[in-house]
Amino acid sequence: VFLAALMIFVATDIKAAPTNYCTTTEYNKHVTTLSKINDLLEKWAQLQAIINSESPIIQASVKSDSRYIKMASQVQTVTNLQNTHKIAKDNCVLEKNSVSGSATTTDISDSEPVVTSSYNDTAVVTLNEAGSSVTTVTRATTLTSTITRTTTTTATPWTKYDYDNGETETVYGTATTAATTEKIVTVNPPSSEVISTTILANLINTTTTTEMVSTDISDSDPVIATSYSDNTTTTLDSSGSTVTTITRTTVTNNTITQTTALTSRPKTVKMFSDGSSEITYGDNSVTISTADITSTSSSQSIVSQTVTPNLLNQTTANEVTASYEDSEPTTTTAFTDSDPVVSQVITDGPTTTITTTSDQDSTLTSSYVDSSSTVDNGNGTSTTTVTRTTTTITSTPRNTRILTTHVRNTKTYSTVIRTTTSTSTVVRTTTTNTTPIITYAWTDGTTTTSNEDATTSISQENIVSLSDSTDEIVTLVSDINETIVESDVTTTENIVAASTSSEVLSANTTTNGYDVDDPEYYQTNEFAGTNGSLKAIKADYAYARGWTGEGIKVGILDTGVRATHNDLDDNISSVTYTTFYGDGFTDINGHGTHVAGIIAAEKNDSDMHGVAYNAEIHSAKIGNGPFVYISLGAEMASQMADNGVVVANLSANYKYDNFFRGNVDGYDGYSTYDNGEDDKVYYHTNTNYNFRQSSSVEEWKEATDKDMIIVNSAGNQGMEFAAAPGIYGTAVDDNGDLVLGGKMIIVGSVNNNGIISSWSNKAGHFCQTLTYDDGNVVGCADEYKSKEIFIVAPGETINSLDSDSDTDTRVRSGTSMAAPHVTGAIAVLSQAWQQLSSDQIVSLLFTTTTDLGEAGVDEVYGNGLLNLDKATQPQGVVNVSVTNNGGESLSGTSMMTGSLVGDSLSQVEAFSSAMVYDSYNRDYYVDLNKAVVQNNFALSLDHKHESFGNISSLEFRNYSIGFNEDNLNNFKLGVKRNDCHYKLGNLKEDDSFLGTGGTGAFAFGSSETIYSGFSCSKNNFFYEFNTGYTHVNGASNSIIQDGVAISDAWQASYKKNNFLFTVGQPLGIRQGTLRTQMATSINNDGSHNYASYDVDIAPTNRHVTTGIAYTKGLSTNLHLNMEFQYDHNYGNRDTNHAMLSSSLLFNW
Repeated sequence: VFLAALMIFVATDIKAAPTNYCTTTEYNKHVTTLSKINDLLEKWAQLQAIINSESPIIQASVKSDSRYIKMASQVQTVTNLQNTHKIAKDNCVLEKNSVSGSATTTDISDSEPVVTSSYNDTAVVTLNEAGSSVTTVTRATTLTSTITRTTTTTATPWTKYDYDNGETETVYGTATTAATTEKIVTVNPPSSEVISTTILANLINTTTTTEMVSTDISDSDPVIATSYSDNTTTTLDSSGSTVTTITRTTVTNNTITQTTALTSRPKTVKMFSDGSSEITYGDNSVTISTADITSTSSSQSIVSQTVTPNLLNQTTANEVTASYEDSEPTTTTAFTDSDPVVSQVITDGPTTTITTTSDQDSTLTSSYVDSSSTVDNGNGTSTTTVTRTTTTITSTPRNTRILTTHVRNTKTYSTVIRTTTSTSTVVRTTTTNTTPIITYAWTDGTTTTSNEDATTSISQENIVSLSDSTDEIVTLVSDINETIVESDVTTTENIVAASTSSEVLSANTTTNGYDVDDPEYYQTNEFAGTNGSLKAIKADYAYARGWTGEGIKVGILDTGVRATHNDLDDNISSVTYTTFYGDGFTDINGHGTHVAGIIAAEKNDSDMHGVAYNAEIHSAKIGNGPFVYISLGAEMASQMADNGVVVANLSANYKYDNFFRGNVDGYDGYSTYDNGEDDKVYYHTNTNYNFRQSSSVEEWKEATDKDMIIVNSAGNQGMEFAAAPGIYGTAVDDNGDLVLGGKMIIVGSVNNNGIISSWSNKAGHFCQTLTYDDGNVVGCADEYKSKEIFIVAPGETINSLDSDSDTDTRVRSGTSMAAPHVTGAIAVLSQAWQQLSSDQIVSLLFTTTTDLGEAGVDEVYGNGLLNLDKATQPQGVVNVSVTNNGGESLSGTSMMTGSLVGDSLSQVEAFSSAMVYDSYNRDYYVDLNKAVVQNNFALSLDHKHESFGNISSLEFRNYSIGFNEDNLNNFKLGVKRNDCHYKLGNLKEDDSFLGTGGTGAFAFGSSETIYSGFSCSKNNFFYEFNTGYTHVNGASNSIIQDGVAISDAWQASYKKNNFLFTVGQPLGIRQGTLRTQMATSINNDGSHNYASYDVDIAPTNRHVTTGIAYTKGLSTNLHLNMEFQYDHNYGNRDTNHAMLSSSLLFNW
């Protein structure tokens, strides 16, 4: 029974399937693959039939095209694959049916007694004489004896298989066992013993080495490849006939892949002072290597033998036919313009004199200058201190202005003499067909004839006629009206008082060198590693502003990339795009790896880094190089867009053939239309050269409709216009809208000095919709021109990564190198402002370039040179964000503070990083504190709340009433009781509160103050107190929402003889808050987020004035006044002020 069970166990789960065994899935896969191959070959045959139906010239043109040759080679590969799958299908052995069962055995046995023990260990630690730790372990053991009777039942499943070739096999499964037991248990009394005494010695050292554990070698199934070559030999038999023998040599290569797995583990040896050691092992690690082993065998066989009679002689006669055809007349027009003669007609209008005189109230103007000084601290750091010096000027101007002007009209005309030459050409084409007829005479007396292929020769004769005409063309160049100021005289009389104050705005200590917000900080050797191209596009300015492309996904449609390269591995996406050529993570050509390095090589202090060195790379392999399958790139771009890729780089183009360029005899190349007024355009008289066919454009539309930007190289043929597919970007639909939505960018190449590369295609336009007059080209109706979507970037001698190794670099040149600079720039801008649409990013790139060549968008450089400095600066009007409906101009935003708020609004934390946005709705952050100007003029003790209201007072007995004639909301009521006066009033101000006002985003609405006060005088003592409550409203489009303020002032004085002693606090805010609402960030949909901030407007330092005055009459009409005044916290600011004055007053 035991041996039978052992045999069943050995046979478990071993299924020896017959030779050529196939599962149903594998068989069906062969059938499906053959069906697809047959469909493909049928379509190829249809294509061949179409090509063969064309003229021999067109056939020759198509069959010499590299794309046709490559397709024909791939069809041969598919044909070979068809034979492989057909043989495999025909040889498949399939399973017909199977029968299953089970075999059962039973075993009964009594076991030997099983003794088990349980114990309890007790450890005691003492010190011996040498000071080592001695650990004594005593074990109390209890023994248990068990006799077991076991009944075991074993069941083994089996399956018998029948195959369609007549073979059978039986497969045994895993045996299952069930057992029952009966136990007799005896427990003995416990016993005690000392089981160990341990002396712990000191550890001397630890050594770790690597130990080899095992080596496993396995071979794969053999891969058999068969090839043959035929050899033809010719001999004469006895009758004189020719015997042709074809001998075939067949070579068979048998290849197996041998895999070697080496298993090792770390071994650690610890040595102790008593000579003992301890060995531990770590986890096993496995290293796997593979090698191919190939064996070759050959055999020969005769394929065929042919006997052919000998030819005695042959004669050839030619049959010749000729015909000719005249073309329609072709008329071309050329013109020359003389040098323009420029003339002007100037007309002056009547003289107008305006005189204005104004007397103005006193005004306060304030300006400041920020100065910076840096001190080396001597410890490797420097401290930079920024000090603001504010100058406040109080002036009362009286201005008289006399302005004398007249209007001058200037019309400028340009006159040229245009000579037009018309050339009419009739082309006569003569075609001669020659057919050779060969007559063969054989040794057996018979003759045969055959017609050979006809040969055709074509000759042409041009009949040309010329005509000339002359026209005078007068053009109004400009019509300008300007106001001419004959004189503008303003006289001003001012009484001016000026004061200055200084305060430290900031003191920052930094490590010596450049700050991270300084572009020079990024100008490292790695930055210069591309041979200066990053500096040429000013990428360092973008880095200094914090933008490196981090988190942005960029696509590369190329020859793949070496994903393991040390400068790429951390930036490679895990997303795979698998094509016929592979998964995109390998590159045998190096072109794709070079492009990837320019876009996003890592910044890791080695060799070079890319434009967007923190971007994520998505790679699709659309060819092995030097040729790629561009239409496959369109398909991969759409897949990338589904995975969040925002821009795809295609550094590949269709080349213009020699027929198009006119490099083939008998074929006209492209032509140029230039009338000297409109843009020069290029065209071809053969309308088959339509480079914007709807099918070619539509395949890219799927990606651009998903808001992806496609960046395409211009091409390297030195043409005046770019190559496809970039020029697809100007194609329009039936509504005149761009099919690709303006998301296709063409990139030409310049050197680092901004000069167009000699081999780079330029920004000229190849016209698709020509306009004609009498059969002559007179213009181009294309709505969009190529130069409008054209930009240039460095492309000469660019150093980037190569695919030969994980550390290799290489210098390459081409528009293929220029395009990835633009792709990287788009990643940088996308990271900086993720709310931007693709349309906005493209517009931003084109409108912030460095203009090269002719001013504006031209036909060589297009929009100009990529400039990441300008592209990351605010564009257009910069506004402070107020609401989602708009904002206020930053340049028009300011606040002039009055002395009541003192220095409370000089350094507001909420203002220090205020969000502003430009015309692209891009957020920037500025310090609005710089727009707050402190008024250094301080109020005196005599300035009251009503002083802000220009109130005129009337008094009657013990009552008084005051009001402002222009604003009746400003009034004051007063009453006198005994030695005291009491008052109550209301103050309403427009656009300010208590002397503080603003403009733009700091604009105030109205404010209203209710105030009261009293003053008492008795026995040479005087005391006064005033207080007010103010409610502040912000303007409708201001960050100021509202606010409240409590203000007060007091003074006390004592007069003795000719002296007056005074102390008090001028008006100031005791307690107050402005509530502001400011933007904090921008969402991806372009909306702004806001937060509210309460700004404390109570000055920390209240103004206290003390003074002493002396007055003495020197005569009846002459008096002497002397005064000393000291102001602590002058103007409610942290500054002190002292004044000593004297005067003589003469009364007439």
